[in-house]
Amino acid sequence: MKKHVVRYYLTFSAMLLLFYIALGSCFVLFQSFLSDELHLSAPQIGTVYTFIAFVALFCAPLFGAWQDMLGNSKKLLGIIGIGLVLCFPILGMLMVYVYHHVAFLPAAIIAGLYFGTMIQSGVGTVESYCEQATRHLGAFEYGRARFWAPIGCASATALSGYLLKINPYFCFWVSSISGVLFLLVLFSFSAKDLEPERKETIAEVEAQATGSFKDTFMLLRSTTFWALISFLFIATGGFMLFDQQFPLFYASLFPADMANEGAQRASMILSVQMIGEAIMTLLLPSLVNKIGARNGLLLGGLVMALRIFLISMTLHLPREIQPYWAGALKLLQAVEVPILIISTFKYISRHFAERFTATIYLLSFQCSQQVSTIFLSSLLGLSYKSSLGYTGTYTLMAIVILAFTILATFTLPRRGQSSIAGNATTTAAASQA
Repeated sequence: MKKHVVRYYLTFSAMLLLFYIALGSCFVLFQSFLSDELHLSAPQIGTVYTFIAFVALFCAPLFGAWQDMLGNSKKLLGIIGIGLVLCFPILGMLMVYVYHHVAFLPAAIIAGLYFGTMIQSGVGTVESYCEQATRHLGAFEYGRARFWAPIGCASATALSGYLLKINPYFCFWVSSISGVLFLLVLFSFSAKDLEPERKETIAEVEAQATGSFKDTFMLLRSTTFWALISFLFIATGGFMLFDQQFPLFYASLFPADMANEGAQRASMILSVQMIGEAIMTLLLPSLVNKIGARNGLLLGGLVMALRIFLISMTLHLPREIQPYWAGALKLLQAVEVPILIISTFKYISRHFAERFTATIYLLSFQCSQQVSTIFLSSLLGLSYKSSLGYTGTYTLMAIVILAFTILATFTLPRRGQSSIAGNATTTAAASQA
């Protein structure tokens, strides 16, 4: 790599690494903090996460549209970085104080506002910014920088599990320190260096920014947009719901007196999966470039449907091999998630104007996950306790994901762009879509 390319690779890698360290430190094990430190009941914890999901559901598209209007500007990322720095003051001090001295509900609102904006909406904003920046540079695949995202999350999650036993408030301190380092990295480069080489007048730039705000609402009239959103809603919602329930399912495969061991193994599997995602993020961009972004999305959907269906067969196997079967199939998620993320960014870049990248990504990935959390997780939990059980529920999930994947083969366009793309698409790019 050339010297300036190496510098930007290290910069965006560090941004993703530090953000995910902050996320893994304060959010992944936040449920354990609420139950073990604040002694909240299960319904109260559910209320907190519902607040988080509602805030993210509305803020994610706003962050996406805002960042698309800002283009290469780092203003919104700066706000997110400041939010990370304030993690300990907001969560470790303010939220805890309000809970102990005021009431539970205001404390839950504080947690919802913080996580819904800075973490759940911030993660898509940071990822879309880094993806656009690497595309502008054109010197390395975004996947090479995103390699450090799951590494950061896995290492922070492991560290948080240790810190929770010593002093759980240290987890928030780690997030705040990561936020400080995130801001230092953010301010270490100039956004002007990421501008496309073509020259534009000030009037043209302003016109484009204004147009992007108006055109954001025109996305609602794009059939390509709705085809992509509907597919990703099922796909990302599918692995989000599966992730939420997997620890309980995996622990149920062990005898009652070994439930803690089952939970520990599930945590280990998650860490190995994150490391696997990092490795696959390096390797899979070349595959997606070869088969095309559209086929990459379909492949991700097929892998997910097959994985969940095979896991639904777990209880039909001999009891001694059930944990190994379920654990091995959970690791297959390290393939499907990077494929979906990489293919989504490439599909957006080839079918929509560049200025819609953040909006579409946050709508498709983040909002679908929040809708799943708010409206579907409770229904899924009830289905586990009904006659369907884990086997029937996972089989039903696999059938729905497979059906939407098959439907996407007819609804996702192969070539060209949406009518509001605004950027010319080269023949080569279209042929890969």
